[in-house]
Amino acid sequence: MTVQGLLTVKELSSFLGVSPCTVYRMVRKGEIPFIRRQGLGLRFKREDIDVWLEKSKSRSLPKLSDLASLTMPLGSTMKKSHGETGGTSEMPKGKFKSRRNFGFGAVYVRKSSSGNPRYYLDYLENGKRIQRVSRRAASFEDAYAELRQAVFKEPEKKRVSFSTFADEYLEDYAKPTKKSWKADNVRLKKLKKYFKETDLRLITPMEIERFRSSLLAKGQQKSTTNRSLALLKRMFNLAIEEGYMEVNPARKVKMFSEAENLKERILTDEEEQKLLESCCDHMRDIVTFALNTGMRLGEILNLTWANVDMKSGIIKVEFTKSGKTRIVPINQMLRKMLARPRKRGEVYVFTNPDSKDRFRETKRSFKTGCRKAGIVGLRFHDLRHTFASRLVRNGVDIGTVRKLLGHSTLLVTQRYVHSDESMLRSAVGSLVRSESLLHPCDMDVREKFGPEIPTPVTSPESVN
Repeated sequence: MTVQGLLTVKELSSFLGVSPCTVYRMVRKGEIPFIRRQGLGLRFKREDIDVWLEKSKSRSLPKLSDLASLTMPLGSTMKKSHGETGGTSEMPKGKFKSRRNFGFGAVYVRKSSSGNPRYYLDYLENGKRIQRVSRRAASFEDAYAELRQAVFKEPEKKRVSFSTFADEYLEDYAKPTKKSWKADNVRLKKLKKYFKETDLRLITPMEIERFRSSLLAKGQQKSTTNRSLALLKRMFNLAIEEGYMEVNPARKVKMFSEAENLKERILTDEEEQKLLESCCDHMRDIVTFALNTGMRLGEILNLTWANVDMKSGIIKVEFTKSGKTRIVPINQMLRKMLARPRKRGEVYVFTNPDSKDRFRETKRSFKTGCRKAGIVGLRFHDLRHTFASRLVRNGVDIGTVRKLLGHSTLLVTQRYVHSDESMLRSAVGSLVRSESLLHPCDMDVREKFGPEIPTPVTSPESVN
């Protein structure tokens, strides 16, 4: 609800005929008067805006009463203002191919004698109606930009190449705010190699589609191209906020489905035993730790003794993917492992004996252990899936699993929970209540699988 005399950002942007992002940018640069009220946020006094408009002659806007004339139906006429001389000002004769009204003016298109489209601007300037052909517009978007510049006296958008803005994005945004800025840097190198010095405003959705096709042709997975597309969308949104462009060309480009890429690799008890026997000492401890906590590899390698409370039996997990700290209880297996004697000055739980610092990389050790154990297609992250699936198999509800994994929603947790064949067979078999209700072929199944189908607990008489 708007406080009397105060305008919200949305109301002011509608009145001025600009986007809310433009209003926020004007506030940030101190170009427009505003106030901040606790509980209300950003607000604008009506009288302050009127004074600001009066002083800013170069950015003068048409009166609201005058704007109605620009959205009149075709063929209508404009009445003369008081004191005005001359005849009525009619709309241009002839049938419009298309017309778009923007509140502060309009753009319409006609075909020239040669058949080419020509874009016309229709707006007010100092109370006088102006109707003229656009000087350089090749599309409605170009004509709209020229119309805004004519009405609000806005300077032309600063031209910037993709390569230049990519460097700005990396240094000014990614590095200060993102933990994964190095991954962005790798993707930016490929993006810069493709788009090079192309003006940001000239990049179209079709050009982005061509870029994705080039990645697929080089053998990249659809999920990998999705990460590049997500990066592009974020970059273009920031470019709009900085005033480099007005439309995000990647907005209409849809992500590829990644349903077929979801891997369901769960470590069996036999594979776990073989893997632990094949791993080196430090890798064996790390694998055991992952299977009993569900922690990510980075969380395990960054774990310090200061975050391990043996007395309370809990581990405080920091440096998480979400940035939120979570608590993981210590079971008997971990308690036995963590009770080992520590060296003086040891900070990290898993310390490299050579560097006296935490382990930086374990991929080679893990792959070597998998190869010796004869295990194929296992990633370290699958140990986290295994942890979650074993919890569910043991009757732990999915809400508790979500908290242990540190997920914000159950939807994400469901991707980590898998049911094996024995769980499915047992679930269906639990529906059978009596031997007499079994089909003959089901009797053969009982004899084959034994305890997978529960024995009857009631007699035929009690069932009937």
